[in-house]
Amino acid sequence: MTTTIATRPASFFSAAFGTIASQFRAANARRSRRIALLSLMDMDASRLDDLGLSVSDVMDALASRH
Repeated sequence: MTTTIATRPASFFSAAFGTIASQFRAANARRSRRIALLSLMDMDASRLDDLGLSVSDVMDALASRH
């Protein structure tokens, strides 16, 4: 037996709110990533090497727009 559930399309306001919320989440993720990378830049080269990173790795990550 198959059951069909009727779904209602999202209203304009719920769709707009969802879009705004996702933009805030994306901005927060970018900010968190940038803060983490900047804290890595405060480390000296030997500490970065202990983590398996180099200064150029961190600089490349900062320069990328992901």
